[in-house]
Amino acid sequence: MRKEMLFIRTVLLLGIGGIFQGCTGLHRAAIPLGGMCSGQPEWGEYGTSLNLLRFFYTPPQTPDESNYFIDMEGGESLRKFAFSYGLTNNHALFVFLHGRAIETPSGLRYSFYADQEDNPAASFSIQDIACILGPENVSQIHNLVLASCNRENMLCPAELKAYFPNVTNITHAMPNTAAQPSTFRHALIYHSRDIQFLYQMPDSFTLGVFEENRSNRKAFPYVAELYLPGAKKPFSIQTAGRELLEPPNRSG
Repeated sequence: MRKEMLFIRTVLLLGIGGIFQGCTGLHRAAIPLGGMCSGQPEWGEYGTSLNLLRFFYTPPQTPDESNYFIDMEGGESLRKFAFSYGLTNNHALFVFLHGRAIETPSGLRYSFYADQEDNPAASFSIQDIACILGPENVSQIHNLVLASCNRENMLCPAELKAYFPNVTNITHAMPNTAAQPSTFRHALIYHSRDIQFLYQMPDSFTLGVFEENRSNRKAFPYVAELYLPGAKKPFSIQTAGRELLEPPNRSG
């Protein structure tokens, strides 16, 4: 454990490099899959060593698995949790990292990061995550499940879809909300109808439009943006739930 923490703290000392504009400006749909990531790059888009992401990364371990994990908690805790609830072959990428907006030369951008919240040195983009998996594995991902916060509403689904073009379900935190591990896990194990009842949410809604008194609520369920194969815009946005991770039960 001490060696793991020493490794993490060493990587966190690395700086941030050049990046591109955020969701409000540039959507990267025109960028070919893997076009900006060749071989095994050592540095991420924000200038951080990609070895930290590799340290948290776990690909499928048997032929019966199709799920990938990036888990900052270490010890494959999220993978073990998923396994205990039968999530083994969902063609999913589960990303358990923090998330926030960071200042860049092109304006605010969304970043994933691990550990030390006040240290911006260990920031990663969705491009970095795609690089870790590689183009062949990226093409197999149908469910992109993100645990990270979305306080500044800078998470950009169009950018996520550009790097994971075969995704039909993007599960993420609501705009302007902080993520909670328990709420994230609810989206993995409970049906969306049960979550709607638990959190008293509507069946569907428009992102960014919520009731005025929502600031009084302590927790919010995750949302799922659902896409038809090949589509760039979602056909539905709803409360996230376990059934959306199961391809036979997904409808359009």
